[in-house]
Amino acid sequence: MSSLLTSLRKYRPRENSNPVENFITEAFAWLLRKDPDLGRYLVNQFAERLINSSKKFTPTNDGIVWSTQANYGGVFPDMEAKWPGMTLVFEHKVWAELHGNQLNNYRDFHANTGNDYRLILITGHHSQHGQNPDLALCWHEIYVLIKNYLDSSQTTEITWLIQDFLELLKTEGLGPAAPISHTAIYHYQEAITLRPRLEALMARAFKHEWPLSTEIYQSAIKNKEGVLGIQFARCNPENNERPRWAPGIFIGFCLDGWDHRVESRLKDGLKMCLNISISKKHHDAYPAWPEYKELVKELAEKVSKHSRNWVFYNHRAEASPFNPWHPLYLEYPMLEVFKGTETTEQQEQRFIEIAEEALVMLTSCEAFAAFECKLVSA
Repeated sequence: MSSLLTSLRKYRPRENSNPVENFITEAFAWLLRKDPDLGRYLVNQFAERLINSSKKFTPTNDGIVWSTQANYGGVFPDMEAKWPGMTLVFEHKVWAELHGNQLNNYRDFHANTGNDYRLILITGHHSQHGQNPDLALCWHEIYVLIKNYLDSSQTTEITWLIQDFLELLKTEGLGPAAPISHTAIYHYQEAITLRPRLEALMARAFKHEWPLSTEIYQSAIKNKEGVLGIQFARCNPENNERPRWAPGIFIGFCLDGWDHRVESRLKDGLKMCLNISISKKHHDAYPAWPEYKELVKELAEKVSKHSRNWVFYNHRAEASPFNPWHPLYLEYPMLEVFKGTETTEQQEQRFIEIAEEALVMLTSCEAFAAFECKLVSA
């Protein structure tokens, strides 16, 4: 037999609204009003997650007023939690994306009122976390918090309803992750077109004149080992030797992190990446070279100072296990690469701009030229 809330979920949805989001929001708010201890517990947990940020706040031990669909001058956040001096503003999504400027509308309203507030976004998946909320959570995290509350609390007259709410989250694919996830099912048809579209983009971008000397580096499209992009390999035109990773430089996308040992960094979405690759003959020696150590230091500083979205990783120092072929990595969220683009031309140009930014940061390092020479001569 279906649980009470799961059965109610099947009622006919209201027109021009998302029945899942509306139902979960109303049920969630009802429970928080009905069980003040649960409400205070969750607010304490939210405050704890913000304690080391500029948005930290002091939770209350007094009454919290929970409401839904407050009118912010014609826009309506899903839920509010209010007590004297503070308002928590909640926006809830299941699988839909935020509307344009949705969170900014709430910010503008509170900026005009002068009220102190925090903006909390709760979604079905981390990839939906956009527009810079003060705190971003997934429903499966809410599930765990409520489950922890139940496990540490005495049974009350509404315990069974809270358990039913958890069952509702699981039924909608918003509880702990299952092997066949609702997210994968929901996005599958769209996702299967991603690789061929990226391959087409890469075929066009490959023709671009990249800021690496064609006399020193040969290029080819690489579509294996979990990555898709352009691989540059050093060559010696004087003796026609086979191009080798002395060093190799890859720019493109990481679609599967297993081979490069970066699986954990893809949990929140796919990444654009630049990686520096080194031939096996140098694996035992290069970590001790002064030229390599200086490149690590200089590139990390350059990325930190001059790039908003590129992130530097030194796998030998940070990853366990790590892939010795690819010790240095730059990553850029793929969603940010294509944000705001509409046409294939715009997406190609955006990829080229961001790729060139990374390549220039690398090749402009004084230590890079010294490292190249060391690899060739060693």
